[in-house]
Amino acid sequence: MTDSPTPESRSRPVNRREFARRVAAGTAVVGLAGSESSSAPRPTDKPKTPGSKKPAKPAAEPEPPPPPALLLEMIRQRYPDKRLDDDQILAAIYGELRSHLARSRRLSQSPLENSDEPGFVFSAFRSND
Repeated sequence: MTDSPTPESRSRPVNRREFARRVAAGTAVVGLAGSESSSAPRPTDKPKTPGSKKPAKPAAEPEPPPPPALLLEMIRQRYPDKRLDDDQILAAIYGELRSHLARSRRLSQSPLENSDEPGFVFSAFRSND
């Protein structure tokens, strides 16, 4: 069996063993390529001299934005609209996102048993005929 895909092999389904073999081969190639590039010296790296000073502490990473702000930015990118340029509308959407996230956190904290089920029971309608 060849490793290069043919038009016939593209249309036939791949079994799980073949898929696992292809994934393992792909990750091995990526791992080898990554190890070669990390061991080779980079031309942009400056050689360390004994007199070079290291910074006393690394720069503090900026704090990530809150989840509602990330969701709001995602909404702005996915659904561009000139109405989203209004600060009042953005503030209203931000408030809604905050309330939805708070509600979902509260609901996630309530423990559920395996036997919990919805509060209704569905039964199909059967006519008397």
